[in-house]
Amino acid sequence: MSSHNKARKMVYMGLLISLAMTLSYFERFIPLPYSVPGMKLGLANIITVTCIMYFKKREVFMIVISRILLTALIIGSMMSFFYSLSGGVLSSLGMLFVYRYFGNKVSTIGISVLGGVLHNVGQLLVLNVITGRTTIALYYAPILMIAGILTGVFVGIASMYFIKHVKIIFRFDS
Repeated sequence: MSSHNKARKMVYMGLLISLAMTLSYFERFIPLPYSVPGMKLGLANIITVTCIMYFKKREVFMIVISRILLTALIIGSMMSFFYSLSGGVLSSLGMLFVYRYFGNKVSTIGISVLGGVLHNVGQLLVLNVITGRTTIALYYAPILMIAGILTGVFVGIASMYFIKHVKIIFRFDS
């Protein structure tokens, strides 16, 4: 890859991190019909799904972890960092695996739904470790799984539209 393409790729990665952070910030102002601790729409995952389509595994994790760390430092807390990191890493691993091995059989929506569910699984694992009480995690699990599916569908549809409009600029020579 030429130095021009490397620089171009780094610029896009920085822009995507910034966009994901912005989506995370504005998501805080969207009222949800009910309140379950830790439940959000996951708008930043629009960027994660897009990155899975266009970047290498290492670059996807760099983008996801940078976004989580910077968002926690600017508008979050140490607890939100741990919950987001566990969910973000687990969901990224699952989405990357499915895209790599079954990408021609699974839609963007399916990949996103898997990411939404796995993100919530990661958060429940952290909740279990922090509280030491499995019953709390089990209580929230059904609610968060349904929420992961619903938000995954929404994020998947939004990702399809976003990818449709940015695919022209994400051309890098390997």
